[in-house]
Amino acid sequence: MKKELLLSASAIALVVGCSDNTVVNSFDEAKSKATITVSVLDGSSNEALDSAKVKPQFEDESSYTDKNGFVSYTKNDIGAYVFDISKKGYSTTRATVSVVEMGANDVSRVPDVLLTVPLYKADVTVKGKVYYRDRTTGNLIPAEKVKVVLSYSGSTKAADVSDDDYGLMKSESSAAAPDPEFTIYPSEVFATTNDKGEYEFTNVAELVNFYVDVLQSKIDSKYYRSAGYVSASGSRAGSIKNMDEITMVADGEIPKLLNSNLDAIDDSTDLEFGFSTELDKDSIEGFWVVKKGSSKVLTVATLSKDKKTVTIAPLSESWTTNDSYTVEGEVYSKDGVRITVSKSFSVGSVAIPKNVSELKVKLDESAYDDNYSNLYNFEYNGYLKLTWKPNTSAKDIAGYNIYYKTDAMDDFIFFSQTASEDSVFTRSISTLSFVKDSSVSKVSFIVLPYNGAGEPSVAKAKVATWTIPEIKDEEPEEIEEEDEGDDEEDEEDEELDE
Repeated sequence: MKKELLLSASAIALVVGCSDNTVVNSFDEAKSKATITVSVLDGSSNEALDSAKVKPQFEDESSYTDKNGFVSYTKNDIGAYVFDISKKGYSTTRATVSVVEMGANDVSRVPDVLLTVPLYKADVTVKGKVYYRDRTTGNLIPAEKVKVVLSYSGSTKAADVSDDDYGLMKSESSAAAPDPEFTIYPSEVFATTNDKGEYEFTNVAELVNFYVDVLQSKIDSKYYRSAGYVSASGSRAGSIKNMDEITMVADGEIPKLLNSNLDAIDDSTDLEFGFSTELDKDSIEGFWVVKKGSSKVLTVATLSKDKKTVTIAPLSESWTTNDSYTVEGEVYSKDGVRITVSKSFSVGSVAIPKNVSELKVKLDESAYDDNYSNLYNFEYNGYLKLTWKPNTSAKDIAGYNIYYKTDAMDDFIFFSQTASEDSVFTRSISTLSFVKDSSVSKVSFIVLPYNGAGEPSVAKAKVATWTIPEIKDEEPEEIEEEDEGDDEEDEEDEELDE
């Protein structure tokens, strides 16, 4: 993304053709990259804001708008772009805009983008009170030291900024492009109530809708939650907005499933589920179901003495080896907060396998046919070869999942799968689309063993990277020599005829 400052709006619409020195309209020009021009306005007056800071996300450098409120970025590929726009005295706005293809047939036409961003002065004060209703007396009491959150809701697009003032500069015949998205950043800010249950937010954005709510809190060793948030429309800068009171009602601690033994169940092992808080004993018996396929298995569920562990045993005292089961249950805490559990397990399963080591990737040339090695590039007769060393017994591994990421991708995604007895994987280069992708120069791989208990931690997995060799697009030497031989024979034939 290359940055340029614009001195006038007319510069947006015109570009100079390099080949014939003619001036062409950028709306109709056949091109594959776009110029994104950011125009920053005061959200209240719609006046241009100079010296506003514009920072493209994922880039270290920032730019500043000129006296007309413009800053421009050239040579942008198709895709989404995110900008953080800020200025002293204003709330930071995060804007997302898309560069889209609007060509026809095989002609690439990527229109330039004009993104108009309204900034709102950060000078509104928001005040309010929080009370909790005592679960014993029912009285409303000021809630001290509870966390209050103010969230900006929806778009920050000003009502008096028309759709024509921002968006994609496009021809009338072009399909509509996605509208830009605007949000105040950060979208949530926090405050804590004082001993009177009062909270206060300063530097809130003017003219922007927001709502205020409280997080679940522990008061006098009991849990309380909000009975409902309060909201307001934005006020003018310099004003004070007094919110309606927020009431908190009795709640309970949410149980969390901390652990289970489902990764190591044999035919006589009982299922165990450990939770973070005490459970109500009435939420156990009859609330857990184990199925083998679609058939219900008779089981007995019990609660441990500390009331935090649920144990489930088959009534027959035995599971079926090598069979798979599903278990579903519901528990609730002593305060009545419920959660559900749904898991699967295999009898005879073992612990999650360990990560592989010595992972390597290379271009395998061992299968090259000598008669063709000089006729074709590696992409036609080569193989991608992955090798690794398993660190878990083969009998405890069901197979290997292979994931990959090119240097043009942001994430690792699934690539292929291979059998448990293998510690090698090959794939014909001719079947790999990224080999001919000009934007890709390197490909990274991760190999994760798996069994009924799952895969090992990705954080500790080894990564192997392959640099794609250069593909030479040239005529094969043997074919050229063969053609020369044919020419010589033709000349000899002509001499004999004479």
